[in-house]
Amino acid sequence: MGFGFSKSSDDQLRGTPKASSSSPTKLYFSANGQLTGISVDIYGDVESTPFKMGYFDELGDQHYRITVGFRSDTSQVCNPNAALFDDAVGDDLIVQPHGIAIHLPLTEDAAIAANYHKGSCFDGMGYHYFLDLKTTDNSMSWESDALSPVVVMYNVRGEINAIFIASSDVQQGMFSTNEWEPVPLPEFAMCGNFCDRDTCTFKGNSNGMWSTMHWYLKDHEEWFQHVVLDLADYSSVIKAAQALPSDIDRFCFNAGGAYGGMHELGVTNTFIPTLGHAILLDQLLEMDKVPKGSRIAYVSSETARPVWSFAGLLPGFGRCGVLSNFCLSSMWGEANVEDAITRDVSGCGDPCCIRGHCLPFRGRLQQYANGKLVGSLYFGQIAKDNPELNVISISPGAIADPEKSSFVNAVGFPVKNLMRLVPGLFEMIGVAHTMDAGVQRYVELLTGEEKFLTGSMPMSGELLCKCLCFPGCAWGGKGKLGDNRSMSALLRDSDGKLKKKAYEVTQKWMKNWSENAGIYSSVPITPSASAGAHKGFSKEVAPEEKAMNSRGMLFAIPRLARISAPLLVLSPLFTSASSSLAECESQPRPPSPHVLKAAQAAELDVELMSPSSGAYTLAQLMELAGLSVASAYSKCYPDKDEPVVVFCGPGNNGGDGLVAARHLALWGYGVTAVVPKVSGPNASYFKLLISQCANANVSIHGDKIVVYVTAPTEEVASTISARLVDGELAACVNIIPGIKSVYKWKGEVEKDGEVMMMVKSREHLFKDIERIVKDLHPYDCPELIVVSVKDGSREYLDWIDESVMGGDK
Repeated sequence: MGFGFSKSSDDQLRGTPKASSSSPTKLYFSANGQLTGISVDIYGDVESTPFKMGYFDELGDQHYRITVGFRSDTSQVCNPNAALFDDAVGDDLIVQPHGIAIHLPLTEDAAIAANYHKGSCFDGMGYHYFLDLKTTDNSMSWESDALSPVVVMYNVRGEINAIFIASSDVQQGMFSTNEWEPVPLPEFAMCGNFCDRDTCTFKGNSNGMWSTMHWYLKDHEEWFQHVVLDLADYSSVIKAAQALPSDIDRFCFNAGGAYGGMHELGVTNTFIPTLGHAILLDQLLEMDKVPKGSRIAYVSSETARPVWSFAGLLPGFGRCGVLSNFCLSSMWGEANVEDAITRDVSGCGDPCCIRGHCLPFRGRLQQYANGKLVGSLYFGQIAKDNPELNVISISPGAIADPEKSSFVNAVGFPVKNLMRLVPGLFEMIGVAHTMDAGVQRYVELLTGEEKFLTGSMPMSGELLCKCLCFPGCAWGGKGKLGDNRSMSALLRDSDGKLKKKAYEVTQKWMKNWSENAGIYSSVPITPSASAGAHKGFSKEVAPEEKAMNSRGMLFAIPRLARISAPLLVLSPLFTSASSSLAECESQPRPPSPHVLKAAQAAELDVELMSPSSGAYTLAQLMELAGLSVASAYSKCYPDKDEPVVVFCGPGNNGGDGLVAARHLALWGYGVTAVVPKVSGPNASYFKLLISQCANANVSIHGDKIVVYVTAPTEEVASTISARLVDGELAACVNIIPGIKSVYKWKGEVEKDGEVMMMVKSREHLFKDIERIVKDLHPYDCPELIVVSVKDGSREYLDWIDESVMGGDK
């Protein structure tokens, strides 16, 4: 199978599966399922020079293929028992590995050494490097025929980030992109990949248009981290908590539970994911990894109302008879909480309603609801005990698509069969919606405004119906969210006893699991294996359970549920973030810090304040930046007894610092702001910020100084003072007569009458002041003592600023 292609329908040796113009791309894998390369078919004309050099395989009339391999060692790729590669994507890039085998440079330095030409940088792509097949240095001949059809791109660290395939004949169709970039590029646009000038152009392309196809090789670790964990394994959860970073402030605990049976611990398999999440959060809180103001979403269910059209959810609370199915006259209480998570009713088909089983599939639904309800009550108590957090139990609603709902597949006949046969039926009758609609609830809860108070239980429907004997009033798995807690009669928990009981019971089983971890821990995990350094293009990501941190966001998906749909549906959110991830120096993004150069910062300010792109005012930008700095500092250093010093330069960043200083002081920190210079076109606004800081009890440490100088007579003092003021080295000099100086000189105690000069100036002028004093002073060793001005009348200090050399006039 050549360099490691998988078996194909028409050529095992070369790995050349059939292709068509509408589907020209192919992925190739080793026998044990790891990626080994790609190929792209091109239809129409190709340039003669790269063709003659072997960049293309000719498959037919105007049908060509270019192949890129990702593995340097392919000796074992056809062996299904071979060890897995260390790299998820690959460790090499080889053009036509079964032919000319050209190795593409994996670093920017290697590209330069191989005479590649540096082009433009695009956000999310990186710096483009091109190889001219007709030149011997890194210059460009600008001939279409000389362009290597594979272009490499590097990020700011000089690492390979992506490649693109270039075709000098249009590959897109009238109604389809055919897997290429959506729009063919005219000459000037293609030229924009090389430079930002309009003067460069390609010669010899008779079509005048180009098609490009990008392949991205990086997983953008700056944005995404993963920690693999098994929510059914105690030691795995503990190690995951240790491995997770401390800057996550959005948590989505997507605890599944649509399965039956019992865990060896003694609780239902339905409740184990919730228990795992409870332990994970408990550990993160203990390790102080949950910042104040964090949002925590526990994924609950419509079944946790706790009654719906299938009636009773907790075992043993009802009576036989129709009314016990839909009315709550004999609702369950605290005594039932532990029974709900320790009693397996998933397989029981008892037709009697004592256990809520009126149909065979009811048992699985009931057990699922039991775990969700106890979980919702537990997280409700967490919200009450941690008012600094925003803890919500949210229902995604009912998902109509049986292919994307593990719940539907787990409950079995007849729900599963009905949804497979008529999936639209449940949407039409108002009890289900699409996966996208359900996932959007998570997105809005975690990223939008805080619409619900902590402790809320948002579920479908506005719950306006007060009669719970009619199924439609208690169900409705779609539509507008309402806080389920308002139905106090429904939850029977107006005094909070059920939440307390759920908390006590859950904590009891957490402790039990902890004490027996050695017995019930079957899948130990080494976090460093997932989070450590790696070789190649990207990190191996386990296809099952993951905790993903993106912009401080954690999504935890349980192992047992095998639900990948929530992660997959949320992927557009991640993709939009990663597609704009800066691979260029001009657009850095967190969490990997990158320092902007002065020119870049100025350009960014211009862009943000431009009426056409941002329209932000200077004051708005400073307020936002300063608040962000203050918030970050307060999270990292909550101890307000430690003094804070903020150094503020003369530029806009200095204004940011003053805003941060003001916020920190108002939050109770002891703050000193060092402001060495106030000048430039925004000096008046800076002075306003300084006044605000002073009013907020910020100690202002500027560059104002007082230089104390003694002189033998007033005449000498007047001469020196006039010279200093006239030369703009001092704003003012106070001459104080009648000073009595007592000192020891040559072994004798001297007592002389002198005058004292108080020179008001700025720090950077002291050397000039010292020179003038020494030139005009009659003493061999004149006395000069400099004292920094800690604070004072703001107007007077501003006047000193304006009156001396280098000040803002």
